[in-house]
Amino acid sequence: MTLRLRSLDAGPADTFEAGEVWASDPNRRPRPLFADLLTAIGAVDGIRRVRFTSPHPKDLRPETIEAMAVTPEVCEHLHLPLQSGSDSILSAMHRGYTAERYLERLAAARAGIDDLAVTTDIIVGFPRRDR
Repeated sequence: MTLRLRSLDAGPADTFEAGEVWASDPNRRPRPLFADLLTAIGAVDGIRRVRFTSPHPKDLRPETIEAMAVTPEVCEHLHLPLQSGSDSILSAMHRGYTAERYLERLAAARAGIDDLAVTTDIIVGFPRRDR
């Protein structure tokens, strides 16, 4: 990816990556981690801002939080999809985390990244919901 960014004529000022796809790819283990990608993109000449969206909460690792905190080019924004605050609904959705685990990841991100802005999305009326 960094080779692609470096090959662009004028060099992009901003780049936007889909965090969930990269971070959840089992072929990316153990290296490079998504954190490594953020750091590498931030080091590309001409990149002023790095943005990404929707890392899966189970994939928001301490290394990613650290990379966001120490790479000035990475925006202080995290879109972390909650989907539901109900553990039974999260399980039915096969999300792979509980509401408590989500809140733990969110607290770690807020503690590790100054001035972090957070957005989320919540699904209302999931088909298995009975009330």
